[in-house]
Amino acid sequence: MANKLSVAAIIEKNRISSDVAYLALLDIEVPDQTTGDILETLRYVNNTEDVVRNGLTYTAVQFSLELNSASGQTPQINLGFFDYTQEVLSRMQNYAGGVGFNANISIISSDNLDGEAEVTEYFEVIAASATNYQISFTLGAENALTKQFPKRIQRRDFCPWVYKDARTCRYSGNMTVCDHTLEGQLGCRAHQNVINFGGLPNLVPGGTLFL
Repeated sequence: MANKLSVAAIIEKNRISSDVAYLALLDIEVPDQTTGDILETLRYVNNTEDVVRNGLTYTAVQFSLELNSASGQTPQINLGFFDYTQEVLSRMQNYAGGVGFNANISIISSDNLDGEAEVTEYFEVIAASATNYQISFTLGAENALTKQFPKRIQRRDFCPWVYKDARTCRYSGNMTVCDHTLEGQLGCRAHQNVINFGGLPNLVPGGTLFL
């Protein structure tokens, strides 16, 4: 069974010379601002070369993790790295500046890349900034009180999908506006896209399903 240590302890431990290096993996989850569904996950490793873990490639990025544990405050981690490809910056520009992203940090042993992580901790980006290519995230523990519950609400006559989203709505035609209904003038039937309607027309009139 892996030795469970906090991220802060692992970071400190890794500053001491050792025959086996610990690698910090960073999974940045980009959520849909409407539904909360994860649109995509960006994967990085604090290393000089890419790493493949369980079939997933983690791109090598030099990032810093610093623990901020001021007296009387909830501990936070400051995450900083250079985003030369602007991969993260482009997502920040499209999704609330990065605030609300999930940032999951796993620590693995370099001699057991596919094995169980020494520790995995889950954070939410509570503050974010970008200067040139420098990205700075302030990570705090996920606050369940800020999450929509239930995660999704299915209605009989309303589609919750983002219009023309390739994974959900999937409409790619020439129409430019949707009213998120099934039978409306600008609804799914008018788009000839009934098969991807996100509501549940078989619910009883006025019915709502919580998921």
